[in-house]
Amino acid sequence: MNTITTIQSCIHAPMQLRIHAIILAFFVFVAPIYAFDTTDTTEVTLYFTRPLPAQIESVLDEIVVDEQVDALKPIIRSYLTQFGYFTPAFQRSEHDDTLFITPGDRAVVRNIDLKPEQFPQRAMIQRQAHTFIGEPFSQPEIELWITGVLEAFERDGRPFAEIRLDSIQVTPENELPGVDLFFSFSETDEVTLFAVIIEGNKETRDRIIYRRAGVFPGDRFSRERIDNVRPRLLRTGLFRSVAEPELQIDRRGGTLLLRVEESRFNSFDGIVGYVPTDDGDGFFTGMAHIVMRNLFGTMRRVEFRWQRETELTQELFFSYREPYVAGFPVSLAGSFNQRQQDTTYIQTRSRLNSATDVFRQFTVGISYEYESVIPSADVAVQRVFESSSNLLGIDLIYDTRDDLYAPRSGMVYTTEYQTGKLNRQTVNGNVTETLRRFAIDAELFVSPARQQVIKVGVHGREVQLDDYQISDLFRFGGTRTIRGYSEGQFAGSRIAWSNLEYRFMTAQRSYIFGFFDTGYYYVPSVDQQQHELESFEYGYGVGLQVETAIGLISIGFGFGKDDTFSTGKIHVGVINEF
Repeated sequence: MNTITTIQSCIHAPMQLRIHAIILAFFVFVAPIYAFDTTDTTEVTLYFTRPLPAQIESVLDEIVVDEQVDALKPIIRSYLTQFGYFTPAFQRSEHDDTLFITPGDRAVVRNIDLKPEQFPQRAMIQRQAHTFIGEPFSQPEIELWITGVLEAFERDGRPFAEIRLDSIQVTPENELPGVDLFFSFSETDEVTLFAVIIEGNKETRDRIIYRRAGVFPGDRFSRERIDNVRPRLLRTGLFRSVAEPELQIDRRGGTLLLRVEESRFNSFDGIVGYVPTDDGDGFFTGMAHIVMRNLFGTMRRVEFRWQRETELTQELFFSYREPYVAGFPVSLAGSFNQRQQDTTYIQTRSRLNSATDVFRQFTVGISYEYESVIPSADVAVQRVFESSSNLLGIDLIYDTRDDLYAPRSGMVYTTEYQTGKLNRQTVNGNVTETLRRFAIDAELFVSPARQQVIKVGVHGREVQLDDYQISDLFRFGGTRTIRGYSEGQFAGSRIAWSNLEYRFMTAQRSYIFGFFDTGYYYVPSVDQQQHELESFEYGYGVGLQVETAIGLISIGFGFGKDDTFSTGKIHVGVINEF
């Protein structure tokens, strides 16, 4: 009777099962060690007359004291019963201090019966239950199965479904005991969220928050979906903080309360760098970056960026993104990018991109890009020829970061593949060839201790062509790739870099950091002046990011492979939200 009561109380709900497990662990592990630890007593050894499964014997193979043997017997009996040993026998040796335990035959599961005869998913549950037939009885495994079934019903919008153990029968069969289990299933109707209440949004429209949170009034209850509301909203970058959702639910339905604190949606990012030269004059580099992330409270995004890398090299970028085209969960973005590479050429790119969320954190996109290169008419020797290309691409994004500005956990992974035709005007006439581009970026954030974060980043790019010219190569080096070098200092058809960064958090988005960056690039032979080259670089340094009233201020000081203190690079950045 005690055995039946114990099993039944564990199967009503997963929470009761966890409590039972904790209580059982206390009696099995703690009681033999502490409850019977007295002095001036005779020690007794437990001895099993037949081998038992290792998980049972390792727990019960303990030394106990003489006076508590009778009190220990019910505990051993209860534990053995959970694994199908229903008739254990105990015998105290008359000659020494040994307690012999004969567990008896282990019962096998003979039948599992489910009532009523008809209910949704009964066939599926019965198939799962059939896997226990003929196997040794194990209460923990059956409890785990029941927990999984109830969690599946909870994910399916039925959190009040119940499975009860009505009775258990142990009968001998072919000289081995068999166990018949009789369960009854109580199903409830699907629970609906009849209200989703949002508090704290002054600019962002409710329907946008519903979309990004993944819950709407009238949706079927889903525990998994509700658990993902907070990280989904934080990854939008629109909210400074998001409280854990508050759910009130009964058999009639549920109400979900979301409390948010909006960020400032517009930002200005400015960077100024100074590069010393051998003649002592030096020159400034810089970047201005303006982003409006939530136009009219609808997540429409406009971005503008101007960047000067050297005295003669600069870049201009503009983009617009519509998050929901005609109300569908599909975004459409367009961008324009123009780069003037010293006195060599001007490169222009126009791009259209459409993307949709396939899963909660996984986005798939397709793109079309037109690119043109116009050489400068002022150069004496032409190293770049006029060209144009049309490319189609696909990109994948997986993002689980808990914050866009100062993540403490999660990762972000992006990859893109583009292919198309390139037409180039050369001295030998018009040439057409296939152009392919690959890109991969992965960053991982882990917090090994309080207020400490380690960032690990791995990045790679490759372009494939039959014949290369300088405008085809990827450029990298500087603040966003390998620190300690000038912006765009290196170029190659195949490049890779890594970033290792240790951060000590002083506030939510403020930290001091040290970094070590590595980089690799391969330059193919592009003309008589540029021969094949392969090189490995590294940079290191320290810096800090501080959140102030005007925004985030970032200061870094980095050294390249051959730098001295006087040739190190200083980078200052400001992200001013308004």
